[in-house]
Amino acid sequence: MQASIGSLIVSACVALGGGWLGRPAASWRVVASGIGAVGAGLASGYLLLGFGWVWPPAKALDRLLELILPAALVIEFAAGMPRISPQLAWGLRIGLAAATSPVLLYGSVYLRQELPEWNTLATPTTLLACGVLLALYWLLLVWLAQRRSGVSIAIAISMATQCAGATIMLAGYIKGGMAAGPLAVTIATTAIVANLTRNRAATQSILGVGILGLFGLLFIGRFYGGLRTPAALLTFLTPLLCWVTEIRAVRDWKDWQLSALRLTLITLALALLLALAKRDFDRDFAPLLR
Repeated sequence: MQASIGSLIVSACVALGGGWLGRPAASWRVVASGIGAVGAGLASGYLLLGFGWVWPPAKALDRLLELILPAALVIEFAAGMPRISPQLAWGLRIGLAAATSPVLLYGSVYLRQELPEWNTLATPTTLLACGVLLALYWLLLVWLAQRRSGVSIAIAISMATQCAGATIMLAGYIKGGMAAGPLAVTIATTAIVANLTRNRAATQSILGVGILGLFGLLFIGRFYGGLRTPAALLTFLTPLLCWVTEIRAVRDWKDWQLSALRLTLITLALALLLALAKRDFDRDFAPLLR
């Protein structure tokens, strides 16, 4: 709770301090403020959690926090620069999506093929599937944010991240679950500030960081914790329910109504997933705690 509150305060102050409530700013300045708010929020939250800087990063969680998320921040900042074409920006995003799974599995028994089920064919197939899924997911949510207000999408990612943290903890990986708190709060806080100041560019720029963080935590929980594949996959895909608002029956609703519908669906889906995770915990771990 202390780490989450620290992330909230720092990210909100940096976002507001960037001049979002002042005169209209250039798009690159808006994006820089959003990226700075996310970076500062994450750094303060993990500092309060006592996560130390380890270099070179030896564990998957360290690589997520010290390599993947900073790379996402740099790419989203570059994508907001006037001279960076959308094609180049998406090329960088797809490259990071393809590299995320191998980086997180680096040095593990999976890449060394020491497990019977991870043979010569299974390893590249799994990495390719994860990369394609992440890239398509990223594209779909950014595309939707460009069509409608993206704040509810960012909040949906934040909610899914918090749910992922709880399910990872219930699966037995406490530190991995703790890492979700600052990320979820930082993404939601920055998105809300960006929405209040009507800066859609900033909202879209932070989506990539949230998406990479959500994917990375669930990936780590699956391969290094006890999280099951269906639970990880469903939690990751839940924010795609935001696309429900594009069906013809509700497409013409007001923005606040669409946001309410999105977040209601997300809440119900995540509540069900949490209930199932609690059931599995009671079955597998509760007897050991008596």
